[in-house]
Amino acid sequence: QYVRNSGQDYIIVTDKSRIYLLDRRGNVRANPKIQFEPSKNNIFAYQPGNSNRSGRLVRTDSKGTVYYIYFDGKVEERKIMDCTEDHYFAVEDVTGDRINDFIFVDENKLSVFGLTGNKIFQHEFDSKIKHAPAFYCFSSTEKYIGITESERSKIYLIDGKGNIAEGFPLTGKTRFSIGFLESGSG
Repeated sequence: QYVRNSGQDYIIVTDKSRIYLLDRRGNVRANPKIQFEPSKNNIFAYQPGNSNRSGRLVRTDSKGTVYYIYFDGKVEERKIMDCTEDHYFAVEDVTGDRINDFIFVDENKLSVFGLTGNKIFQHEFDSKIKHAPAFYCFSSTEKYIGITESERSKIYLIDGKGNIAEGFPLTGKTRFSIGFLESGSG
């Protein structure tokens, strides 16, 4: 992956047990103080710095522990829930409050937590979810999560409170897109 933080470029490379923060020439730019096995289905989320903290990367390990990696090498970890190695993880604002949330999809469950680890909602499906969640933004406060339940040929659109959108589930086996076919058509 590539990110730019405080005017510096970072190429992020992982293998089964290490994370490398490199410059554009492949030289080590920062060494994370703690190494972990990165989750295989996920990538790093970049969070730019603000007045309270510097920029950082966020990712889970193979068991679902959340790690914050700062560009000076500092690492923080937060255990929110136990996951299988096949889990999906994302950092998105799904509640529409302009604060990112942690989204976990593991086995047949969608779980959404606030940054402090408080559970916002959980939804259980009838079969295992085999696709990463998708995220849809209809306005600054109206956000949805798209879930595909392939084995049952159902697609779901779930709002930031955990409710299934009107008209869903629909028939489908793959991730889906939402858009307008022509301007003003609804």
